[in-house]
Amino acid sequence: MDRQARNNGGLRTYDDFAEIIQYISSELGKSALEDLQMHMGGIRHGEKEERNHLPLTDCDFYYKACLKVLKNFDVSGCLIAEGSAVERDALLLKKHATISNPIVQ
Repeated sequence: MDRQARNNGGLRTYDDFAEIIQYISSELGKSALEDLQMHMGGIRHGEKEERNHLPLTDCDFYYKACLKVLKNFDVSGCLIAEGSAVERDALLLKKHATISNPIVQ
């Protein structure tokens, strides 16, 4: 989802995330959603680039909408917390994921 970085934080809604997952499914097949590797973390954007990593709670990344899309599209695989507060972010993601969506472990 480097579209977030390229558009200076452009992923804002459920539909933004769903569009990406639908694209992956249509281009690579639904099986691509069964073993997806993703990195998620907060980023402070400059005018044209990433400036630095932030905890998810301190950034404008809509991680709850993203997790909801992953659940609703039955995405599985590996979700890696990335940034300045990896352990805290991983626990936050796990808290907001459901047991039926074991993508966050």
